[in-house]
Amino acid sequence: MQIINNCVLLLKAEKSDESTDKYEVMLTERGFTVKHLKTLEFVYKSLNELKEKLENPQNYNGIIFTTPRSVRAVKEAIGNECLRSEWKDGHKLNYVVGEATFNAALNELGLRCKGQESGNANNLAELILCDKDEISKRFLFPCGNLKTDTLINRLSEQKIDVEAVTVYDTVPSCSLDEDFCYLTSDFTEVPEYFAYFSPSGVHNTVKYIEKLEKYLHLIKFIAIGPTTENALKQANLPVRAVAIKPTPHDLLNAILS
Repeated sequence: MQIINNCVLLLKAEKSDESTDKYEVMLTERGFTVKHLKTLEFVYKSLNELKEKLENPQNYNGIIFTTPRSVRAVKEAIGNECLRSEWKDGHKLNYVVGEATFNAALNELGLRCKGQESGNANNLAELILCDKDEISKRFLFPCGNLKTDTLINRLSEQKIDVEAVTVYDTVPSCSLDEDFCYLTSDFTEVPEYFAYFSPSGVHNTVKYIEKLEKYLHLIKFIAIGPTTENALKQANLPVRAVAIKPTPHDLLNAILS
């Protein structure tokens, strides 16, 4: 087996809808070769239920988005319609986790949210709690089936209600076997860096990593966020570094650390 030096494998969901991947652009500019492995797919559901709630903004203080998929679910639910203007007025507080979700909410829904720099659910909870005096109603929280309870629990402790609606399921990519073999030339040419973006991405690829057992000490595993770091550790994989926030700059710093 050969390790491909300065090659980064990005293990995440499908590429963004943008024509260029920001992670790939930044890494390439710094001299890295970048490969993509699509680890996850998303199946949307309960969109009629979500639409009904979106049609009643008076019942909520705002919306919380923790992934770009939750934004996409809202977009799918309203179809060709625009998000009701009441969600955008000055009386609503809308929040996101991270830059990618912030951009999705702004570009797809015209919704400017707080939390672009939050990076994870725990940090977002702190941000929301800073606005506690302005919160009088519950939040609408469209989410996936693999969400953690960190955010809901933190807010619940402070008597802030969150109405979660599971609007998509996360499932392994149907082409994962074929793609992993292709990207590693049937396990003979392996990237130096494996950058994981989610715990489910870790879980879905562990069986392939096990085939590289003799060479694990040569692979540098990078986690995006503490939850993904824990998933790597639980899989007994050595974590080289952690990108605190899901941004290209933070990933590059983790790789260079």
